[in-house]
Amino acid sequence: MIKDIPFCLAKYATLLLVVIGILGTTYTPAKAAESHYYYWERLTPRGDIWILNVDWTAAADGSFTEATINQKWKTAADANGPFFSMSGEVLCAIVNPGSTAPQADYDIVLKNSDGVKLFGTGLDACHTSSSEHFIPSQVPIYFHGPLTLDITNNNVNTALGHFKIYVRKHE
Repeated sequence: MIKDIPFCLAKYATLLLVVIGILGTTYTPAKAAESHYYYWERLTPRGDIWILNVDWTAAADGSFTEATINQKWKTAADANGPFFSMSGEVLCAIVNPGSTAPQADYDIVLKNSDGVKLFGTGLDACHTSSSEHFIPSQVPIYFHGPLTLDITNNNVNTALGHFKIYVRKHE
C-alpha cells in the first residue's frame, strides 16, 4: 500500500496541472454587475396612492441589463408583511441622476407586462444634473403584473440614478 502513494500523488498532481491549465486559458474577469433596488411606499392613509422607488447602478462598462420589477407590492418597512396584487394606474414619475451622473440624454425604459412603455418616449433623453417630472404620454395608463426596467444610451461607468413612479393602486 505504501508503494502506491507516489503513483496516487502523481495522478492528483497531473489532474491539478490539467485543471490549472484549463482555468488559466479560459478565465476572464467578470464585469461588475449592474444592479437595481426598489421598494413601494404608501403615500396616502387610505393606501390607494403608492410610490415605486427605484435606485439603479450601471455596470463598470456603463451597461445595464433589463431587469424585472417584482410582481407583488411590498413596502421597505414591511419586508416580512403580506404581498398585494401589483396593478394600478401610472400617475407620474420623478427622475433624479445620481452622484455619478449617467451620460447626457440617457433613457429610462419602463414597460408593463404587455411590453408597452408606460411613459412612451417621455423618459428618453433624461437630464444629467437636475430632477425632472414626467407624466405618461397616454392618460390613463394601466399595468397589471411585473414591470420591466432598462437603462439605455448610457456609457458612464457605474452611473447611478433614482426615480419614483407614482401609482394609484388597484385591488
